[in-house]
Amino acid sequence: MDRLHPARRGAAGGVRAVGRAGDVAPARLSTAADTPEQWLRAGQALERVLLTATVRGLATTPLSQPLEIPRLRELLADGTGAPQVILRVGYGPASAASPRRPLSEVISPG
Repeated sequence: MDRLHPARRGAAGGVRAVGRAGDVAPARLSTAADTPEQWLRAGQALERVLLTATVRGLATTPLSQPLEIPRLRELLADGTGAPQVILRVGYGPASAASPRRPLSEVISPG
């Protein structure tokens, strides 16, 4: 089973940020095992977490590089499963939307 270990959990078990711009809550997404099937499940869970955070106006930064260090990965596992990604979740400054190409340039009719 996928698990998200945020600094704060909401009623539905998801990330619930509390605070003001600049506040950051660390979170760890882990799985029961470290297998290809669990990696896929972690990716699916991460997708849901990132989309939910976006809908709630939260900024996210996934960090996987620290998990490449075996000793640090062991410390983060802490008997709770295999850590797959570390997240920074919080409120950030507003930013402009990125430019988009018109649909007519990327989709051809019929």
